[in-house]
Amino acid sequence: MTGHARSHYRDGMRTLPPRLRLDLEKLDIAVAIVLTLGLELETWLGGNAQGHRVALTIGGPLVTAAVAFRRRYPTAVGVWAGVWGSVMQSWWPSAELTVGIAWICDVYGLAVWSPSSRLRVALPAVVAFEVGVSAATGSRPKDFAPFVIISTAAILFVRLVVGERDRRAQMAERERDLVAREAVVEERARIARELHDAIAHNVSMMVGQAGAERRVLGDRERRAQLAERERDVAAREAVVGERARIARELHDAIAHNV
Repeated sequence: MTGHARSHYRDGMRTLPPRLRLDLEKLDIAVAIVLTLGLELETWLGGNAQGHRVALTIGGPLVTAAVAFRRRYPTAVGVWAGVWGSVMQSWWPSAELTVGIAWICDVYGLAVWSPSSRLRVALPAVVAFEVGVSAATGSRPKDFAPFVIISTAAILFVRLVVGERDRRAQMAERERDLVAREAVVEERARIARELHDAIAHNVSMMVGQAGAERRVLGDRERRAQLAERERDVAAREAVVGERARIARELHDAIAHNV
């Protein structure tokens, strides 16, 4: 899968787990096998392909087998289904149900998983090719115009609906992330407040005890006054420094998460 297709497919599927994505790809392979076998049975046992059985036996699987690759190469598979489907209906017209189902699956990948830049080029190219092939084989506009118009409108409608759904899902995910970040910031602020209160209380107790010791000892311990004064200053500086540090950490946490 190309980088753009992988990114768009991941967004469209809302980042499914790798194991689930692998299962979906295997499911496409199984669907492609079933449609291919069903096409062969329908071609030779049914009555919709009389006169074109050999052509459908060879060309039909090119549409049904492409279902297996629609997630890996959505643009290429969708364009191929449109181009080859037009060729088959122009030269070997039939009404095989299995081919119709496969064509819808292929074009769905083009409508939903193709990047917008590629879809803007691929869809007009397919429409132009379909009109050109139909006109080259002598078909009248009223014979092919309804199908071209309806199929193109359906592709654009599916693209619009799925795109709006994905946008709503992305907005909801961003809101959940914002709520989670706000909860983290609030929890950090609560812890910082509790830590600050505990440290301030302990340091204040140290300052109070030092002052009480000075009053009790009086003149008898004047030799310790200088040391006590230094301890008081150091305790007060510790309180101020701790407040400044917690304030910086809260500011950095809020700036990082918001």
